[in-house]
Amino acid sequence: MDNSFVNLCPRCGQPRIVAKKWSEKIKIGNRPSVIYHTETICPNPKCQKKVDEELSAAREKRAQIEKEREKRGEEQKAHRVNIKI
Repeated sequence: MDNSFVNLCPRCGQPRIVAKKWSEKIKIGNRPSVIYHTETICPNPKCQKKVDEELSAAREKRAQIEKEREKRGEEQKAHRVNIKI
């Protein structure tokens, strides 16, 4: 194992293992760039399932907060338009 960087599981603290590596070619302006991705997982499948559930719940919560923020912004914009009339 490469000791220069160790990614630990947030639940159990075990060193995570590399599940998948891939690269993606994109263009930024006129210049091509390559982005390298690495997906790591906990070696304990039960722990990884719990981590995935926690991440999913956090993702859903952020999406809900974003929806509510956009809704408040639209309501404020509509309120400002009604005041000007």
